[in-house]
Amino acid sequence: LIYGSTWPKQKIEQTARSVYRMLGKNLFDAIHLSRLPQERFDTLVSHDDLSAVKKAYDQGRGVVAITAHVGCYEILLHFFARHGFKSFAIGRRMFDQRLEDLVRSLRSGEGIEYMGRDEGSLKVIRLLRQGKVFGVLIDQDTRVEGVYADFLGRPANTPSGPMKIAMKFAIPVIVVTTARQSDDTHHVYVYGPLELQDTGDFEKDLRANVLLANTLISKAIERNPDQWVWMHRRWK
Repeated sequence: LIYGSTWPKQKIEQTARSVYRMLGKNLFDAIHLSRLPQERFDTLVSHDDLSAVKKAYDQGRGVVAITAHVGCYEILLHFFARHGFKSFAIGRRMFDQRLEDLVRSLRSGEGIEYMGRDEGSLKVIRLLRQGKVFGVLIDQDTRVEGVYADFLGRPANTPSGPMKIAMKFAIPVIVVTTARQSDDTHHVYVYGPLELQDTGDFEKDLRANVLLANTLISKAIERNPDQWVWMHRRWK
């Protein structure tokens, strides 16, 4: 759908196979890296400059950290916590208790809180008011409140709740992604805080700001197309 008119079939098939190899590697690292001592973790996970994020965090209003299922994204909660940013994430309960236990163990630790989607937006706002970083994935159509915005060049229903909260409460927004490098280390890319559109037309501004986040995520996927979860039905 996205590359059929520009890539040869062989490249598409090779990339599709590589997606599953990367998922396997990143699943292992999601578990392994979270358990490493700080010094070893830092040798395997490099990152962009965090000074702008720290400045936003120190305002005490919380930070909305928008991310995507790219690379070893499960390490991001631990990454922020290990760099002194208390963080939290929200997720849907898994259908299998064993998977639920695995996900919760991956998304827990010192300075990290994980909450179920059924706990509601009021808790999200409360945790943000405590100054925490809200890590949220917006690159899938997960049957939550959303708006249509281009994603990899095609309109896609995109979760908009986190951006709406940020706009209503003047909370800084960043986009953060991670990618496995050729030497099997990881790099965390940080963009922002974003300059959000504020014309007074809330719905129009919301769509524009979601598009801005989608554009940055799309660039991350285009940079490493074999590190995104293409098997999800992004465009229904």
